[in-house]
Amino acid sequence: MRVPGALEPDASALARGGGGDDQRRGPATTPHNKLSAEEEAEVLRVATSADFADLSPNQIVPHLATHGIYIGSESTIYRRLHAAGMMRHRGRARAPSRRPRALTATGPDQLYSWDITYLPTKISGRFVYLYMIIDIWSRKIIAAEVHERECGAIAADLVEKTCAAAARSGKPLWLHSDNGAPMRSATLLTMLRKLGIKASFSRPRTSNDNAYSESLFRTLKYRPSYPSRPFNDLDAARNWVANSSTGTTKNTYTARSASSPRAIATPDATSRSSPRARRPTRPPAPNTPNGGPATPATGTQSPPST
Repeated sequence: MRVPGALEPDASALARGGGGDDQRRGPATTPHNKLSAEEEAEVLRVATSADFADLSPNQIVPHLATHGIYIGSESTIYRRLHAAGMMRHRGRARAPSRRPRALTATGPDQLYSWDITYLPTKISGRFVYLYMIIDIWSRKIIAAEVHERECGAIAADLVEKTCAAAARSGKPLWLHSDNGAPMRSATLLTMLRKLGIKASFSRPRTSNDNAYSESLFRTLKYRPSYPSRPFNDLDAARNWVANSSTGTTKNTYTARSASSPRAIATPDATSRSSPRARRPTRPPAPNTPNGGPATPATGTQSPPST
């Protein structure tokens, strides 16, 4: 059993004692090209000198080579810097975060997610587009409209009609989406700023950062009531989305469907209930319009509470 704080045994000690925790004995001999203590000190001296303090090892090695000097390979210099604790973030800028903290919803009307999905028509290659906004807390469908094209102006009108009331309530509202052209359009972003709604976007090349909207679209299209044939036209698609008796869309879903995290409560019931214990959502880890990640810590804006 390893004692915390105890020194790690060297290779010879492992060989004499029968190995470490996993019974490895280590190398029987010392590598012939191992740096001596003086050479290791020289590596650190050169790497921290005024000429090389702001350069990485993959810059230091070729620079020294042009002058006929070799103190070690790039990996050797990296190892020595790691061992000396010199590979931490340096400089005035904040260290980059590998995984931004998630936005969090602790009640209704705090964090919305929206997306657009294709609905096929009988004309090959022609689609109509379903715009849908949902509340992350309750999974309630806030708005659902079908249009002939993807457009930032249409999205801005939809947000103005459906999110203005929540925005005027005084509670900070976040609207999360992926990085599609309508979501990033100047028209929509201007409307969000006008309403005081904070924008949140998925991380680049991260397909599951808008999981709630994508999951609902999947549920929508795999329900038994979903038409087995393409829609005749735009009006047919709109009627199906709006008519609760023919589909599991807005009215039927929010009134009858129990959302999986709260299987005993419908989205309507959950949205009317008072906020309970903190319930984390998955991390969008997005980018704000000003270029920074829109997360509680790194977006310079605090979410309502992933």
